[in-house]
Amino acid sequence: MATNAAKTHMINLALLKLVGVTSSAQPMLKTDIDDSVFASPTTASGANKDDVMLYCTRYPDCLKRALIDIRPKFARRYADLGLPISITEDTSILYPRADWVYMFDLPTNFLALIKQTEEGNKAAKIEAEERTAHGFAHVVAGDDGTSYYCDTAHTSVDDSSDGQPADDDGNGNWTQFSTDDDDGATWEAGKAYKASQTGKILLSNELSNADGDSAYIEYLAYVQAGVSDMPAYYDQHFIEAFVTLLAASMAPWSTEQGVRRMLMQEYEGLARPGALAADARPDYEVPENPWLDARNV
Repeated sequence: MATNAAKTHMINLALLKLVGVTSSAQPMLKTDIDDSVFASPTTASGANKDDVMLYCTRYPDCLKRALIDIRPKFARRYADLGLPISITEDTSILYPRADWVYMFDLPTNFLALIKQTEEGNKAAKIEAEERTAHGFAHVVAGDDGTSYYCDTAHTSVDDSSDGQPADDDGNGNWTQFSTDDDDGATWEAGKAYKASQTGKILLSNELSNADGDSAYIEYLAYVQAGVSDMPAYYDQHFIEAFVTLLAASMAPWSTEQGVRRMLMQEYEGLARPGALAADARPDYEVPENPWLDARNV
């Protein structure tokens, strides 16, 4: 199994921060943690397995929060979201769709939306929302005047060339949704269709890619062992903020209770540079209404 010295180093930096503020800090790790343990913390073994399990469990949550709060350039991506989708949404969507016209699947590595923009003008900002849909299935239009919902998750294969999903993807993948094909989106070959799954979707009123048939977005990406999970890409400011947040999550609740609060205050100062500092740091973008402000609204 491959060990991950860089991520273990991040944990040791967090432990070092605790050494200076609490007498109950754990000693630094002398052996690098395996990637498999970062992926599945309960597989930790050895004399300090309980500590390692704790560190590896908190690591990704703290990293995701730091990515969302700071929005560093190394975690940003652009994506053309493909054709608009239709979904079963009787009880599947957390909030009503309201007046949004289009819905889109989001990338599998999607963490948070920065903005919908224009493919030819990435400075543009278009009003859009990300929402979580629960237990939804894709709905597509058939060529028989009706619409179908996906009842078996699959990647579509066009084996009949007639555009009717019940035939194109074989028996058992689709069930009739309604007798109106306007209820369904255009069927696409090679698309991963979902059945009774939960995930984030984008809601928008505009198409903004170069072809004029999709939404184009800037977003924060995260996947374990991806670029945003590799400390080699972090600058020193991001490292300091992340390990401070990680240290705060490791601080004990039962004793010296001011430690967590003190470290969180330090993290908040690092996560949101002042206006002058932000202007001087082009690799960071201060959100228009970050959680640090939103909690006081």
